This record gives sequence, structure tokens and C-alpha cells, in this order.
Amino acid sequence: MLICMHSTSVRIDSTTHDELKRLAAELDTTVGNTVTLAVRALRQDRVGADLMASLRDDESDWLDAELRVMSSGLSSVLPRDAKQACVALLSLSPPSESWTPHPRSFRLFR
Repeated sequence: MLICMHSTSVRIDSTTHDELKRLAAELDTTVGNTVTLAVRALRQDRVGADLMASLRDDESDWLDAELRVMSSGLSSVLPRDAKQACVALLSLSPPSESWTPHPRSFRLFR
């Protein structure tokens, strides 16, 4: 069964084309699939670089909110639900009309 897919041409130099053909042969796949794999690897590298970047101050504050509650001495006298409420309150920033979460704000939970 022949599977047809939409395709387009990309101009690359002959050295890169030869390298793509060599990689495709090593991977036992097509040149098109090799390009797809390369694009995916590049995206993963970029995500990795983003995750390696230092946290902004607001991101660090959010992550450290529970530690502040625990070190304040309140944790020993507060019931569990109250502790969670304190952590939630400490992690909130004053909302603004234009506030949107930064994409890295949730990166620890992906």
C-alpha cells in the first residue's frame, strides 16, 4: 500500500544532503524521516537549554513559598489545610489585568 504525504523541497548544500543520506542509511529510514528526527532533536535541545536557565526571582519565590511557611514556625501550630492555604497565599503575586504565567513557571510539573 502506497502512503502519499504532502511534501516540499528544501534547498541544502550537497555536503549536508550527503550527510542526511548517510544518517538515513544508518538509521534505516528515509531522508525525510531523518530530517523529522533532526528537527525533534533540535526542539528537545532548546527545551533543555531553557530548563537549564536560572530561575527568575518570582519563580524562585514561588518555589520557596512552602519553605518560608515551614521556617516561620507556623507549620507546627497550623492544621494541614491551613498550611496549604499559607503556601498558596505566599506563592501568589498581586494579580494584574495583563498577568499571564511564564511558560517556565510550570516546568517542574511537566
